[in-house]
Amino acid sequence: MSFINNLDIGSIIKILIIAGVVIFVVITVKKIINQVNRSINQAKSIFTDIQRATEETANTPKTLSGSESLYERRIVQDFPEFNFDIGRQTVSSVLTSYFNVLNTDISDEKMKSNCTTSFINELEARKQMEDIKYNNFKIHKVVISDYRKNLDEAVITYQAALQYQLPQKMMTQFVYTVNYVYYLAYGANGENASLVCKHCGATIDSVGRKVCP
Repeated sequence: MSFINNLDIGSIIKILIIAGVVIFVVITVKKIINQVNRSINQAKSIFTDIQRATEETANTPKTLSGSESLYERRIVQDFPEFNFDIGRQTVSSVLTSYFNVLNTDISDEKMKSNCTTSFINELEARKQMEDIKYNNFKIHKVVISDYRKNLDEAVITYQAALQYQLPQKMMTQFVYTVNYVYYLAYGANGENASLVCKHCGATIDSVGRKVCP
């Protein structure tokens, strides 16, 4: 009591002000800490959501063309005997061979029989330029995404949803495009020699026609 009595009013007010300031600073610091902790937790939550979404994207096959049935009807009109299952199997086989060649030093005879010389040369050049391993390769689905025909050729465009994983990278989904092409060859005299009329044996002058003129 004697200590308090010895203090004047001004000193007491100063002490109260200092105490109030200290209390205010402590409360403010606690608020800042709480806000920082909330921000960190929110950032962690956002990062977790982004990471989860990234992983889901990496493991979800890409969406392919939805007009396959339309193109199939057009192909059947031009080529009634075309086997769609064999077409997809051929595309899958070529893509698998393509990545096998990139992953190894072994050439694939299937590719040589199904692909153009220029494509094989491009593949060999790429193989020489890069040394990358494509791991966990898998084809999810193959669909027809386009079909075009003129007098000299018919082109069926396929889309393939596939995945692979590069070294020290996350699994990634891709869409690859493959053209399945039928060329109308020409004979020694310049005539179309790929097809003949089933009725008379004469050559047919355009891709997709069933009967000669």
